[in-house]
Amino acid sequence: IRLDLKPLASDAVVEAMRALGAAEKSSAEELTAIADLSQGSPGRALDLAGSQGAKLFLKFQDVAGRPPPFARAPLLQIAGHMKRLDAGEDFPVFSDLLSDWVAATARERAVSGGVCAAQPWARAHQDIGHSIRRANALNLDRRQVLLEAFASLEEAARLGNP
Repeated sequence: IRLDLKPLASDAVVEAMRALGAAEKSSAEELTAIADLSQGSPGRALDLAGSQGAKLFLKFQDVAGRPPPFARAPLLQIAGHMKRLDAGEDFPVFSDLLSDWVAATARERAVSGGVCAAQPWARAHQDIGHSIRRANALNLDRRQVLLEAFASLEEAARLGNP
């Protein structure tokens, strides 16, 4: 027997988060944003709700949602946070969300603008993924990895927006 389950709508994820007590530390706007990041999974939403990495990713999304050049100060703050000793769990959360976002952006560009519009985003996704894997394997400077990722994404935004 096969049981196909569809992801929950963001409203349902927010409702589940409230029922499980995650709403106490988050604003309604933040809950909705976390629910959107969770891709319909209440469990993932609960994990993200308590994560500084997810909150930093929401800040990144705000910056990257504007046309290039990207604002430098918030990106430097995000990258700088990853050097802190207490940021151990934040980098994997942030980098997973970043990878998902870049892949989704590449798909959106391919649909709306064709292969040429998607190529810079696909290249950025590949390069960023490689850098993150290398940083994790070799314990490299996560701040520098993110600064390079942000530069790649800014370049993709310049070249690949339809």
